[in-house]
Amino acid sequence: MFGILIYIITNMIDKKFVDSNLNNKKKRKFFIIIFSIYAIVNIIWVVAVRSPIVGDQIHACNLAQTFYNNNLEEFLPNMTYAGIPLSQYMQSYHQQISLAFVFSLFFRIIHFDGIGLLRVLNIIGNVAIVFALYKIVQHLSIKYKANKARLFFLILTFIPLIMLSTFIYGDIPSLAFYVYLQHIL
Repeated sequence: MFGILIYIITNMIDKKFVDSNLNNKKKRKFFIIIFSIYAIVNIIWVVAVRSPIVGDQIHACNLAQTFYNNNLEEFLPNMTYAGIPLSQYMQSYHQQISLAFVFSLFFRIIHFDGIGLLRVLNIIGNVAIVFALYKIVQHLSIKYKANKARLFFLILTFIPLIMLSTFIYGDIPSLAFYVYLQHIL
């Protein structure tokens, strides 16, 4: 029932928005306001929740800091939650090494290895995903009828993507790259 109500409301908003005589400047201003609201909600969520970085996340980040600082003695001897040193942990869970390498590249680009900055990367990835989806719908609306009001309603109410920005696994930035790749292709 709620889905049907959303469908009807977004159709009415889309008809008023698309059929209205709003110029492109006003439409662009509306979209900028929506993107700004989305970014602000992301930032508020990350700041307010302040969840600790634990488990695999901290181990991948510590390995990234080891790569960045080029100091093998800094984090590799540390004990993990599994009770083994980080060097043995990475031998057992080697899929984390590629993520740590990408994080270390990010640290080298910004010349700082603060783990909290990876959450900022997640926020940027979230906003980039939303913008890429908008660009895809805009591109599709050239050939097909696209309901932009429904797109924004679904994006702004997609809370799990905002909630995932507190975790540092690299999923959000990689998803942003993938969505942009789809837009390009």
